Amino acid sequence: MTVRFHLAPYDAAARTGGPAQCQSGWRSALAGEFECETLAREHGPILPMLLARDVGRSLDARVVPITLGGDHSLSYFALREVTSRLGPVTVVHLDAHHDAYPAAVLNHYSVFSIASRHLPIRIAAAGYRHDCEPLPPVLLQRVSGPAYVSLDVDYFSPALVACVGDPIPVLPDRDCTLATFEQTLSMIDGPIVGADIVEWIGDDSGRQEIEFMSRVVRALVQRIGT
Repeated sequence: MTVRFHLAPYDAAARTGGPAQCQSGWRSALAGEFECETLAREHGPILPMLLARDVGRSLDARVVPITLGGDHSLSYFALREVTSRLGPVTVVHLDAHHDAYPAAVLNHYSVFSIASRHLPIRIAAAGYRHDCEPLPPVLLQRVSGPAYVSLDVDYFSPALVACVGDPIPVLPDRDCTLATFEQTLSMIDGPIVGADIVEWIGDDSGRQEIEFMSRVVRALVQRIGT
């Protein structure tokens, strides 16, 4: 299965330096190995709509879109295109935060509250450990049918990915690693029809963290292709 990456440097509601600072980090992690369309940060508030357009074009071309963020609100725009074309999906959400706080506006911490109300999705989650009942780092149940993977990189231990806006320590015996990410991907029985990897402030990352993110990307691409 062919994939296409959509780089979206956007952080409408970031509290810190912001995950829009990710372009050089993602380019280094991709290392020219994958097709990637980049939106200009200067598009500002219309960038999410442009992302939706590009994700829709990928889906129409029967290519699996992978959004590289940028903040987590981008997931809503990608999911809107996926569900409008393919119908209901299960969102496999890996994150240290549940990102489902009630809010009147869409942002990176209300995205799944709003998406659950307006889009035909259900959520299967792993890794939550902040302001909620902690979840294991791997899905508790297998996922059947079409799936969309939404990975906030603060899911991983801060020892592995430190350049995030709100790093949350992992719990004892519940470390979140590349291995637990791969285990979760293996719990998806149906096709992965779209994905995003968000909230990485990649421009601040060192070589070791960039190489780790490169392995994360390859694990996701490999699973999509099976």
